[in-house]
Amino acid sequence: MQDFVSLIPDIDELILYVQNKLLKELRKKYYQVLDNVEREILELRVKKFTNEDIAKQLGYKTQSAISKRLAKMRKKFDELIKEISEQLD
Repeated sequence: MQDFVSLIPDIDELILYVQNKLLKELRKKYYQVLDNVEREILELRVKKFTNEDIAKQLGYKTQSAISKRLAKMRKKFDELIKEISEQLD
């Protein structure tokens, strides 16, 4: 029979596990608050596309529209973080 201490997870492993779970949930919730165009912009940004490249890909004349969308997306992210923080308090 294993001794009790060996059953206790390493604290670093436990912290990593919790962090990964929280990040996964945060990504899921953030994706839910984005509209379809914002999701597409996010996916292109993750692929390292520039604002100019994203504008071209999505059929915008200038990158200005993408910059405005990104600002709205940042605001949505900040609001989500605030909401989650309040739930944890």
